[in-house]
Amino acid sequence: MDDTGGDYRPVSRLAVAALLAGALAAVALVSPICWVIPLVAIGLAVVALADVNRPGAQKAGGWAAVAGLALAVGFGAQAVTSTVVSRWLVERRAAAVARHWIDAVRAGRLADAMSMCEPRSLPGVAPHAHPGAAAPAADNDREAAFAALAAVRGLAACGPQPPRVTAIEPAAETEGGWGVVASLAPCGRPEESLRLVVEPGRAQRQGGSVERWLVTGFTLER
Repeated sequence: MDDTGGDYRPVSRLAVAALLAGALAAVALVSPICWVIPLVAIGLAVVALADVNRPGAQKAGGWAAVAGLALAVGFGAQAVTSTVVSRWLVERRAAAVARHWIDAVRAGRLADAMSMCEPRSLPGVAPHAHPGAAAPAADNDREAAFAALAAVRGLAACGPQPPRVTAIEPAAETEGGWGVVASLAPCGRPEESLRLVVEPGRAQRQGGSVERWLVTGFTLER
């Protein structure tokens, strides 16, 4: 792999390709779709090293192949780690939102639970254009309709033991949403589970927009 010496030796094209591919592996940090690039770079580097080091080879480029291999491994590992950590954080956030909604329903704080929902997911009277200007009767109608839903009634009758979150996965119903499944087994109903769909969004606050997650769906499943 020693490229020094007085004699001229042509540089292995495979080694150059491995170095370029290793540098290009940085795009794997952008999207998991690009994870194939570090794999290709690693393969090229291995082949280039074999090409340079085979008996009788009169080629230079060993250091280029090693550099390409190091870049590919480094960028590939960083991309995988970043994606795994980001997904873990998002899953924890989705689970926290779901638990907050469940706790609000179980405690009878239906107005709080409804405020966490995307308006179109709620039954009853259509949402008001100006929050705070609603008529009490309309609010009562909406809360009564919300309380009558099977998922809400199921949680209200759950008893002292809270449901247990058993699964968090990307929701097929919506892009960017997450499905959170909570088993009602601790409530004495092992055949039932609650499934919530939560989605990240943005809300305007004083000083700018902030992230706000909303519950966009909730169903009781058997």
